[in-house]
Amino acid sequence: MFFSLLGEAFANLCAAAQRSVLALLGIVIGTASVIAMMNVGHNAEVESVRQFEAMGTNLMMVQKLEDDRFARLPVSMIEKIPKIRPEIQKIAPLFISSLHLGRGKGVQSTVIGATHSIQSLIGLDMVEGRFLSGFDQEQTFVVVGADIAAVGEGGKKPLHAGDQIRMGTYIFTIIGVLRETARNPLLFFDINKSVFIPQMSLRRVISNGASPVILAGAREGVAADTAAAALEKYLQAVLGGRAPQIQTARQLIETMQKQVSIISGLLAAVGSISLVVGGVGVMNVMLMNIAERKREIGLRMALGARRSHIRTMFLIEATMLSLTGGMCGTLVGTLFAYAYVSFSGWIFVPSVLAFVLGGVISAGVGLFFGAYPATIAARLDPIESLHAE
Repeated sequence: MFFSLLGEAFANLCAAAQRSVLALLGIVIGTASVIAMMNVGHNAEVESVRQFEAMGTNLMMVQKLEDDRFARLPVSMIEKIPKIRPEIQKIAPLFISSLHLGRGKGVQSTVIGATHSIQSLIGLDMVEGRFLSGFDQEQTFVVVGADIAAVGEGGKKPLHAGDQIRMGTYIFTIIGVLRETARNPLLFFDINKSVFIPQMSLRRVISNGASPVILAGAREGVAADTAAAALEKYLQAVLGGRAPQIQTARQLIETMQKQVSIISGLLAAVGSISLVVGGVGVMNVMLMNIAERKREIGLRMALGARRSHIRTMFLIEATMLSLTGGMCGTLVGTLFAYAYVSFSGWIFVPSVLAFVLGGVISAGVGLFFGAYPATIAARLDPIESLHAE
C-alpha cells in the first residue's frame, strides 16, 4: 500500500515536471546553504582545535599583577616551581617589550628576554644555528624569528646565523634563526616577528617597561585546570596573597568552540531563509496540482476514499519532493564545503549533524508547507469536484 502511494506520488509529480523541478531547485539551494554553512563552521572548529593540540593543550600563561611584585620574582625561584609543584612539568619566565632593530628605517620587533627552557616548552625549531643556552647569560646573542630573518636589517638582505644586528646602541650576534611557526592564540606576541635574547642582556637594550610573563606546561596526565590551580596557589603564597591571572590553552579552546558554534548557528539560520523560500515553492506546486486535479479528488472520494486518504496522498507528494531536494542539496552543500575547506588548506571532516539535519529539515519542510494544500484537498466537496473542468 505504502509503496503504491509512493509510486503514484512520483507519477503525479512527473506529470507536472516543470513546476516540480522549479520547486525542487528551491529546496536544493536552501538545503545546500544550510549544509554548507554547518560543514564549514564544523571544519573551522576542528582546524582550530587541531592547531591548538599541535602547539600543546597543556600550555598555560601567567600574566602580571597590577603592581610590580610579579616582576621582582627571581628567575631562579620561578625555574624551581616544577620541583615544588609536581603538576608543572616545564616553566619559562619571559620579559617582553618592543624595539626598533637596525639603523634608519630598520624593523619593529618584539624583544623577548628568555631562558633556554622556552624552546622545548612551545616547540621552537631552528632553521640555522642554535637557540639560547644556559651559558649565554649576559652575552650579546640573539635568536631571530622567521619574518625578522626574511626582512633583514632595514629590509636590505635576509639575516643568517653569524650575522650581526643593531639593537639600541649594542651590536648583537645572531646565533640562530627560527623556523616559521604557526600563530599560537594563547601568546599575545608573534614568534615569527620576535627576537629572543638572554634575560640578563635585556636590561642593556630595555631600561624599563618590559612585561613579565610566565609560560608553563602541565605534566603529562595532569589536567591543565589542575596544574593551573596548583600554580596559582603557589604564586599566591609567594606574592603575599595576590595571585596573577592564569590562562590555559584549554580555556581558549572552549571559548573558541562556543564562538564558532554561535557563528555556525547564525550562518545556518541565514541559509535557512533560502529553505523557507523553497518551502513556499513546494506549497505553490501542491496548490496548483490540487486545482488541476479536482475531478480526480472528487472521483476518489465518490469511490470511497476518506478525507484522511486524500490528505495523506498530497502530504506524501510534498514530502517526496522536499526529501529529493534535501538529498540533492545535502550533496551539493557538502561538495561546496569540501571545496572551501580544501582551498583553505584544512583537512575536511564531514559534520554528522549536518547530514542528519539535511534529511530532517527537508522532511519537515515538506510536511509543514504541504500540510495546508493537503488540508484544502481533503476539504473539497466531492460533488463540486466532479463538476470541475
